[in-house]
Amino acid sequence: MQDPVAITPSPYEAALCQNLIQILSRKVHDLPGIVAALNQGEVRPAGQSQWTEALFCAEIKRLGAIPEHEPLTVPPSVARVFSTKS
Repeated sequence: MQDPVAITPSPYEAALCQNLIQILSRKVHDLPGIVAALNQGEVRPAGQSQWTEALFCAEIKRLGAIPEHEPLTVPPSVARVFSTKS
């Protein structure tokens, strides 16, 4: 079993998270409302002046992606238990 990896958010990620918590706490839950509220704040998407629905969705997908990791290896003793060969 691999040990969990601690990930510290970047200043941008922390600011975006805080902004989203504030927006959601105001009961704004629809995509157009979230994007409009983000555009009233100070956090901007990289290289852009305004959030769009497409940019927001792409950024959330990017930030939520599971990092690449080594494939899981099964020890031979365990593999024999699950082998389909007779």
